[in-house]
Amino acid sequence: MSDPQVRPELFGALRRPYYLVAPDYTQISGGVRAMHYLCHALNLAGEDAYITTTAVHPELRTPTLVQSQAEVHTAAGRRPIAVYPEIVTGNPLGASTVARYLLAEPGSINGAQLELAPGDLVYTFGPSLVPTGWSAYLLRMPLVDTRVFHADGVDDATRQGSAVFINRHLDRGGSLDPITADSIEISRRVKERSATECADIFRQVECLYLYEFSTIVFEAILCGCPVVFIPNDVSQPDRDTTVWGGNGMAWNPSPAERARARATVGAARDCYAAEQREFWTQLSAFVDRTQSHTR
Repeated sequence: MSDPQVRPELFGALRRPYYLVAPDYTQISGGVRAMHYLCHALNLAGEDAYITTTAVHPELRTPTLVQSQAEVHTAAGRRPIAVYPEIVTGNPLGASTVARYLLAEPGSINGAQLELAPGDLVYTFGPSLVPTGWSAYLLRMPLVDTRVFHADGVDDATRQGSAVFINRHLDRGGSLDPITADSIEISRRVKERSATECADIFRQVECLYLYEFSTIVFEAILCGCPVVFIPNDVSQPDRDTTVWGGNGMAWNPSPAERARARATVGAARDCYAAEQREFWTQLSAFVDRTQSHTR
């Protein structure tokens, strides 16, 4: 991506378009949102990016890839750059440049083995998602809309009760801890809540319990609500201080861990602000590398 201070050439050659393969947009999947947000961000940065679904968010610049548009690119000699999430194997678009975006550990969602082809570029949402022996560039997509998820005007002294997020834990054979029995449940087992409804809950409760890591961690913390992981043998993540320095997160429900999480919620908000700024630098490097790379 060119320096924003440099004027584009009016009669210069157009750059290569991006084709992003993604499921239909849904608020409840951080990985899906990341692909749609990446398409949106690329278009905001002046690139041509398209997504392979018609179910998109109306407030995002994520045009659907249609055959007629792809034919126009081909006729103009503009070889597309394919961007695949880790749930996609192979190169279904047959692109000469492939970027794979790890938004979860490969195979953890669909069980499919992801094998890299020579020349594949690998990007990751976080270092802990990269398999042993692989190398990946960091592309830390900001996933939380702070217009919705924030702690403005919240009096922490009035917080009561707890919430619990259950994602794939039960599907994987896990069981629920009695400590979460009276918590407000947020999961696929109950009626889906909007982002605004979830944010309202996070601004009211004392903590959010989790059995596994999810994007909802960040949404809760930015509402001033610490998150508490429940130890289990099925889906409990390892302590990861690479994510916001571990601020706002308790890795077990002990009083000491919970107190530390409460005390560091504010620091986590500062980490996210820095993450948002750094993303545009990472995106610029992503564009420069992919535009010049051929598999």
